[in-house]
Amino acid sequence: MNVGHLSYLFFLVLLILLDLIPLTESQRRARGRRTNRRRSRITQCRPTTADIYGPYYRPSFPKLHRLCSPDASRYRHQALVVSGYVYERNCRTPIPRARLEIWQADRRGKYEGTARCRGYVQTNNNGYYRFLTVHPGKYQVSYAEAQRVAQMYNRPMGHRWRPAHIHFKVNSRRGHKSLVSQMYFAGDAHLGRNDTCIVCNSEHSDLVVRPKRSCRRNGCVSYVNFNIVLERGNGLNLG
Repeated sequence: MNVGHLSYLFFLVLLILLDLIPLTESQRRARGRRTNRRRSRITQCRPTTADIYGPYYRPSFPKLHRLCSPDASRYRHQALVVSGYVYERNCRTPIPRARLEIWQADRRGKYEGTARCRGYVQTNNNGYYRFLTVHPGKYQVSYAEAQRVAQMYNRPMGHRWRPAHIHFKVNSRRGHKSLVSQMYFAGDAHLGRNDTCIVCNSEHSDLVVRPKRSCRRNGCVSYVNFNIVLERGNGLNLG
């Protein structure tokens, strides 16, 4: 290969690096789609929406990777695997060793009892977490409580049902705000305006997951992915 040919190749590489070679129409469309996807990811990247504690939070949690264990055998077709990543504010950098406290109702919609539907897990070195539970049951608040909340916020009293949900409290101990939030399920008739909890955020799409169901001979399992994004700072991010 002679010097002139090498110089020409170098010139082509330089044009490519400087983005000076004219693109075909299909190449321009493809580049535009890639740019739009990058912009969309940047636009959609935001801290996970906070939500309220609710009345059933307790500060002491056992380390469990399987919640509601008696329920899991009794309601084997309602098994639920929840997994995801805990990320930095850029939605790309994983946060290792974050602690996720989790509490939920059992299949009957009860928080208290022998089902042990509360525990904590930690993310691994890649920011990943996973636990097994059952699909939480829904519950109805008392008439007096629904009336009290409606009067407090000067709103008409509607449904008294809460949608099925799982509570999370996430701490990183790496300079992030702690987060309290809730995870909801798509298709629930009591999301958003139909949620008796006026101050809850069940209408926010980043808190709503779509389970994927898989059935085998010994039972069915649903899988959901719930990624969590923390923001830098001190204190508690609470709905």
